[in-house]
Amino acid sequence: FPTRRSSDLAQRTLRRLHNLKSASASIGAEAFAARCKEAERAARADAWDAVRAMLPALIREFAPLRDEVEAHLKSLGGAPRA
Repeated sequence: FPTRRSSDLAQRTLRRLHNLKSASASIGAEAFAARCKEAERAARADAWDAVRAMLPALIREFAPLRDEVEAHLKSLGGAPRA
């Protein structure tokens, strides 16, 4: 896991947290967006231990959200997940 914000892994992690925050907010998943925002703030502050501690909850909360989005897309005739 990153130990400082300047590392490549840290930048990729920060970018992914930001993208998850924005995407979830855009579909109305406000609680998940707020959790991502909290993790993004911690990452920007180089508080990687805090980010690491938040990951289990992010992963746990993402799974049903992903399933809900996939079900909605399927109901619209979207392609099934590979």
